[in-house]
Amino acid sequence: MNDMNQHSNSPLSVVLATSTGVILATAILYSIQAFSSLSWFIAALAFVAVTMVAGWTCLAILRRCRRPLASLGIRRVLGWVALATTLGWLLTWMVPIPPMPGTPLTITVDALGTLSPQSQGREVWARLVVDGRIVPLDEVARTPAWDSANDFIVSPMKAPPGQFTWTGYYRHGASLMLMTHAWSGNARVSWNGNSRDYDLYSPEGNDFTLRLGGISESPQRLLLPTRTPLQYWVQFCQSVALGLMLLGVLAVARRWPPVHAHPAARESRSVLAESLVAAVPLLVIGTALLAIFFPAIMTVDSLDQWRQAETARYSDAHPVLYAFYLWAIQQIRPSPTLAAWVQMAAMAMASGWLATVVRRACRAPRWTSLAGGALLAIYPLTAVTSITLWKDVPYATSVIALTALVVGAVFFQRPDLRRWYTCMALVLLATACMALRHNGPPVAAAAFVILLVLPGNRLRVLTCMLLAVGLTWAIKGPITDKLDTHRTSAAYMAYSHHLAAHLAAGQVPDSPADAALLRSVDRGASDWRYRCAMVNSTIFDDAFSIPTAVAHSPDLFRIWLEMALKRPDIEAGHILCASGMVWRYRVTNNGPLYLYAMGIEMDGEKSVRWVQPNVDGPQAASMLPGTAQRVGRALMKPWLQRFWRPAPFLIGLVLLTLVAWQRSGDRRVLLIPVLVLVHSAVLMVAIIAQDARYQLPLYAMLLCMAPSLLLARRDNGR
Repeated sequence: MNDMNQHSNSPLSVVLATSTGVILATAILYSIQAFSSLSWFIAALAFVAVTMVAGWTCLAILRRCRRPLASLGIRRVLGWVALATTLGWLLTWMVPIPPMPGTPLTITVDALGTLSPQSQGREVWARLVVDGRIVPLDEVARTPAWDSANDFIVSPMKAPPGQFTWTGYYRHGASLMLMTHAWSGNARVSWNGNSRDYDLYSPEGNDFTLRLGGISESPQRLLLPTRTPLQYWVQFCQSVALGLMLLGVLAVARRWPPVHAHPAARESRSVLAESLVAAVPLLVIGTALLAIFFPAIMTVDSLDQWRQAETARYSDAHPVLYAFYLWAIQQIRPSPTLAAWVQMAAMAMASGWLATVVRRACRAPRWTSLAGGALLAIYPLTAVTSITLWKDVPYATSVIALTALVVGAVFFQRPDLRRWYTCMALVLLATACMALRHNGPPVAAAAFVILLVLPGNRLRVLTCMLLAVGLTWAIKGPITDKLDTHRTSAAYMAYSHHLAAHLAAGQVPDSPADAALLRSVDRGASDWRYRCAMVNSTIFDDAFSIPTAVAHSPDLFRIWLEMALKRPDIEAGHILCASGMVWRYRVTNNGPLYLYAMGIEMDGEKSVRWVQPNVDGPQAASMLPGTAQRVGRALMKPWLQRFWRPAPFLIGLVLLTLVAWQRSGDRRVLLIPVLVLVHSAVLMVAIIAQDARYQLPLYAMLLCMAPSLLLARRDNGR
């Protein structure tokens, strides 16, 4: 490294810059499909030109950064490059970036003009799908008789023999769907050296799909694309390019805007006052949304728990603690509006508190806490979800507030754990986490572990932990039993989902008794109608006996564990797919993943519905019905789904935390996202549906902390 400091044009620097240029040229050019169509001479000239430009650019950067690189040392530099390349490789799967260059495909469909004796016509209906996109009629070369209908390319009944041809590339996969019915004739399909003839006659309408290449999406599993050696090399180059880009962003964000704060001065506002200011945006927008979607947004789950609170007939299918909250609200005023407003206000206050303590921990400008509160309020998913009667809202609030308490204790020793009311707040927040969601206990455990590391209050923290565990046990145990709550352990849902994955893969229990038990649980399909993205198709079917599954829940867990230990590959495949909502951003149109974003939906008449139809419960009664319809329709537009997916928020939280660490020089910043990362990690294993609300803590925490993390500063003494 000293050589590079003294001789910026040393052979080592030139070799390094040239190698990087080759990698960047590969990543850039092979990502452009037209590059693969060039002649070898033109392609070689383009490759050399891009390599030279990228190489000289890298050499200039090395010259510019030789002093900082020399001060770091070669081991640390290599460590950062390796880490960045690993993150880049992960991004190629998380985004995901398809295999490049694409695989060439030429397909021809011939309508032969012949028919079987039983057929009443010579029609040919074909639908070509490439990378999840239906190829339209105007993209194929065809004879004049071909037409289009319902996304099919059609040769009509009385058309003469003809053909259509499509030439292009696929990156994930390509398939051809052919429709069969009583008026179908004969067809020939030719592609990449293959040819097959088909008699498309069928007495009843049907269809079949011919796989042309690549992978074919399945509702049972998430299939990752296969790659050729060239495509693996391009993926490696893309990983390096993405890693270098991340390092560049980190280097720029580390120094700009200026990282040194003004001399330490007493804060002009208290934490409470600043938190209130940061909470105002969500309070205002949430109240306005309540007027629009009056009395509140209520799904089937919402109505179920609302009725439980009304009738005092509780069920632990959903957390009883939330039903207790609704009961308490009903004693004040039997209206969902108050319940929705209180939980929205609590979420606003908790988020304002977190925005404030993170802003102070990062020494960011004072306006960033209010900016975080504004981002939380204007992001539609968090604002709309905050007024939906779901247990996920108070759960997210407890995670946010618990994070704020931990961050304050780590950085400022405030709130002071020597105060009884701080200990009470810690106990109540941890109890809410553990009682409201299955991934709450690990989140609370992570908070207690961090606090136990801090000196001076370990005995108090240990006492608070024991009290929180005891209070959670009391709520879920004696108190629930005292109220004659109907026990329907929801754990069977997760066990059944994992078991269905193994059964769908053909694995069966070794013990005949265990196999008999599984047959008694579900007497339908042998694969339990498995879908990796959700458990509904398995358990909400007449063939599935929920009472039997609940009664034998411990046995289901044992059988699942035994099968998972024998076939960890099946288990890993299930988790990889089911957790796709957490880590994967883009999916193909016909893939197994989906996203249930909000409690608003469109009914058959294209009108917006925010309260599920019911006979004797709350009814939709908007104060601004026209606005409700316009806002609801706008939020439900399919193209907006890309903005609701949580994976970019997870990536953004990790990257912004690294930026804040580098800008502030304070390693304690790395503790800020720990609780929500633990929440996400547990969710990846135990997720049973692709509901965005499961990641509400992640959405809220990133939005309210982002400005402060991005603009973190050092104090003048660091």
